Amino acid sequence: MKHVLRSLAALLLLTSATGMSPAWGRPPAGDYNGDGTSDLAVFRPTDANWRIRNLSSVYFGTSSDLPVPEDYDGDGTWDLAFYRYENHLWKIREITQIYFADNGDRVFSADYDGDGCADPAFFRASGMWKIRGITSFYFGMSGDRPVLGDFTGDGGADPAFFRSSGGLWKIRNQSRFYFGGSGDYPIPGDYDGDGTDEAAFVRFQGLWKARHLTAFYFGSGYSSEYPVTADFDGDHTCDFGYFRSSNGFWKIRDKGSAYFGKSNDVQITNAYLRFF
Repeated sequence: MKHVLRSLAALLLLTSATGMSPAWGRPPAGDYNGDGTSDLAVFRPTDANWRIRNLSSVYFGTSSDLPVPEDYDGDGTWDLAFYRYENHLWKIREITQIYFADNGDRVFSADYDGDGCADPAFFRASGMWKIRGITSFYFGMSGDRPVLGDFTGDGGADPAFFRSSGGLWKIRNQSRFYFGGSGDYPIPGDYDGDGTDEAAFVRFQGLWKARHLTAFYFGSGYSSEYPVTADFDGDHTCDFGYFRSSNGFWKIRDKGSAYFGKSNDVQITNAYLRFF
């Protein structure tokens, strides 16, 4: 396993970005400037500071807010947004604010109808899903982990869950299969560039596995290493990476490494993975 030891900054400068979007017809996860590549980004809870490497530093929200950035207006760039548990407020910077969800709900956002704009959504322990302005339904049960991905390649995210107790993946109205097990964390993404997302997981002993594609060991297995999968080089495939929250160290497999952020920062390049 080769690792090119150079900074991600140099990598991104050398990459010729086309601006094309990957699966879902959307920008890559964490593309905050619309150049077709994912940006290193962190949220600092101590002072609600949002920091995007080589782009900006913004104070927005409070220390207890949950970051939920995504492309909410369909302009090809990710927007800063947060969810406030105490009053169920979603606030999307310079766009809008809404009240949606309730105590104990697990909130997230994705483009479920394929219109290019992310839709606020939540999963409730009862198995209820609600996608704002679109639909609500029961799918799964308490303890299931919602999984975000376009598993069919139709341009919209498909409701899905991972049940770690038995390794069950279930994609609503599509398929079900077993992959992984207890303690594994789902990290779906388009890892082969075919326009559809693949099931994948990371095991904190350092094992990464993408279904029908690859398996390898990467990272030290430290509890402070959080998976960050995104398109860091603009080639329209998802790269495997991690963020070490203890010291702000980022490493992207076969691409490079960099320090950005500091202890206890939360990565917001792939905000869905902030749960882990």
